[in-house]
Amino acid sequence: MTDNDQLAHLRHELLNPINQILGLTEIQMEEAADHGFLDCVPALTEINTGGRALHAIIQDEFAPAFRSSSLDHFAARIESQAEPTIGQAKELAHRLRSAGQNSAAEDMDLVSAALESLLALCRQTKPT
Repeated sequence: MTDNDQLAHLRHELLNPINQILGLTEIQMEEAADHGFLDCVPALTEINTGGRALHAIIQDEFAPAFRSSSLDHFAARIESQAEPTIGQAKELAHRLRSAGQNSAAEDMDLVSAALESLLALCRQTKPT
Protein backbone atom coordinates (compact mmCIF):
# COMPACT_ATOMS: atom_id res chain seq x y z
CA MET A 1 0.00 0.00 0.00
CA THR A 2 1.42 3.39 -0.97
CA ASP A 3 1.61 6.37 1.39
CA ASN A 4 -1.30 7.97 -0.47
CA ASP A 5 -3.35 4.80 -0.08
CA GLN A 6 -2.57 4.69 3.64
CA LEU A 7 -3.58 8.33 4.08
CA ALA A 8 -6.81 7.75 2.12
CA HIS A 9 -7.59 4.77 4.35
CA LEU A 10 -6.85 6.80 7.50
CA ARG A 11 -9.06 9.64 6.26
CA HIS A 12 -11.88 7.16 5.64
CA GLU A 13 -11.46 5.64 9.11
CA LEU A 14 -11.56 9.10 10.71
CA LEU A 15 -14.66 10.14 8.80
CA ASN A 16 -16.68 7.09 9.91
CA PRO A 17 -17.24 8.34 13.48
CA ILE A 18 -17.80 11.87 12.18
CA ASN A 19 -20.61 10.66 9.93
CA GLN A 20 -22.17 8.84 12.89
CA ILE A 21 -22.00 12.01 15.02
CA LEU A 22 -23.54 14.18 12.31
CA GLY A 23 -26.26 11.69 11.45
CA LEU A 24 -27.33 11.03 15.03
CA THR A 25 -27.41 14.69 16.02
CA GLU A 26 -29.39 15.66 12.91
CA ILE A 27 -31.94 12.92 13.61
CA GLN A 28 -32.18 13.99 17.25
CA MET A 29 -32.67 17.66 16.29
CA GLU A 30 -35.62 16.63 14.11
CA GLU A 31 -37.02 14.35 16.82
CA ALA A 32 -36.66 17.04 19.49
CA ALA A 33 -38.49 19.58 17.34
CA ASP A 34 -41.23 17.08 16.40
CA HIS A 35 -41.83 15.99 20.01
CA GLY A 36 -41.64 19.36 21.69
CA PHE A 37 -38.24 19.02 23.35
CA LEU A 38 -37.07 22.33 21.99
CA ASP A 39 -34.84 22.97 25.00
CA CYS A 40 -32.51 20.21 23.71
CA VAL A 41 -32.10 21.71 20.24
CA PRO A 42 -29.39 24.27 21.18
CA ALA A 43 -27.22 21.57 22.78
CA LEU A 44 -27.76 19.25 19.80
CA THR A 45 -26.88 22.10 17.46
CA GLU A 46 -23.64 22.74 19.37
CA ILE A 47 -22.69 19.05 19.23
CA ASN A 48 -23.49 18.94 15.51
CA THR A 49 -21.44 22.10 14.97
CA GLY A 50 -18.55 20.44 16.82
CA GLY A 51 -18.89 17.43 14.51
CA ARG A 52 -18.84 19.68 11.47
CA ALA A 53 -15.73 21.44 12.79
CA LEU A 54 -14.04 18.04 13.22
CA HIS A 55 -15.05 17.13 9.67
CA ALA A 56 -13.50 20.38 8.41
CA ILE A 57 -10.26 19.66 10.29
CA ILE A 58 -10.02 16.24 8.66
CA GLN A 59 -10.75 17.70 5.23
CA ASP A 60 -8.15 20.46 5.75
CA GLU A 61 -5.46 18.21 7.10
CA PHE A 62 -5.88 15.55 4.43
CA ALA A 63 -5.69 18.03 1.57
CA PRO A 64 -3.31 17.08 -1.27
CA ALA A 65 -0.38 18.84 0.46
CA PHE A 66 -0.72 16.66 3.57
CA ARG A 67 2.55 15.30 4.98
CA SER A 68 2.92 12.67 7.65
CA SER A 69 4.92 15.22 9.67
CA SER A 70 1.60 17.06 10.13
CA LEU A 71 0.06 14.18 12.12
CA ASP A 72 1.04 15.53 15.54
CA HIS A 73 -0.50 18.93 14.77
CA PHE A 74 -3.57 17.20 13.31
CA ALA A 75 -4.13 15.09 16.43
CA ALA A 76 -3.85 18.19 18.64
CA ARG A 77 -6.46 20.03 16.53
CA ILE A 78 -8.84 17.08 16.71
CA GLU A 79 -8.37 16.71 20.47
CA SER A 80 -9.01 20.41 21.12
CA GLN A 81 -12.34 20.21 19.28
CA ALA A 82 -13.45 16.70 20.27
CA GLU A 83 -12.95 16.87 24.01
CA PRO A 84 -15.43 19.72 24.66
CA THR A 85 -17.89 18.10 22.26
CA ILE A 86 -17.70 14.84 24.23
CA GLY A 87 -18.51 16.81 27.37
CA GLN A 88 -21.52 18.40 25.67
CA ALA A 89 -22.80 15.02 24.46
CA LYS A 90 -22.42 13.45 27.92
CA GLU A 91 -24.13 16.42 29.58
CA LEU A 92 -27.04 16.21 27.15
CA ALA A 93 -27.32 12.43 27.65
CA HIS A 94 -27.62 13.05 31.39
CA ARG A 95 -30.30 15.72 30.87
CA LEU A 96 -32.24 13.45 28.52
CA ARG A 97 -32.15 10.54 30.97
CA SER A 98 -33.37 12.83 33.74
CA ALA A 99 -36.29 13.82 31.49
CA GLY A 100 -37.12 10.16 30.78
CA GLN A 101 -35.87 10.34 27.18
CA ASN A 102 -33.80 7.17 27.37
CA SER A 103 -33.71 6.46 23.63
CA ALA A 104 -32.39 9.94 22.86
CA ALA A 105 -29.90 9.59 25.74
CA GLU A 106 -28.65 6.34 24.22
CA ASP A 107 -28.08 8.17 20.93
CA MET A 108 -25.99 10.75 22.77
CA ASP A 109 -24.04 7.88 24.34
CA LEU A 110 -23.35 6.67 20.79
CA VAL A 111 -22.22 10.18 19.83
CA SER A 112 -19.84 10.23 22.83
CA ALA A 113 -18.52 6.79 21.89
CA ALA A 114 -17.97 7.90 18.28
CA LEU A 115 -16.05 10.96 19.48
CA GLU A 116 -13.95 8.81 21.80
CA SER A 117 -13.27 6.42 18.92
CA LEU A 118 -12.16 9.38 16.80
CA LEU A 119 -9.79 10.50 19.56
CA ALA A 120 -8.35 7.00 19.89
CA LEU A 121 -7.71 6.85 16.14
CA CYS A 122 -6.03 10.26 16.22
CA ARG A 123 -3.85 9.32 19.14
CA GLN A 124 -2.71 6.25 17.22
CA THR A 125 -1.56 8.49 14.37
CA LYS A 126 0.73 10.61 16.56
CA PRO A 127 4.39 10.07 15.79
CA THR A 128 6.31 8.48 18.65
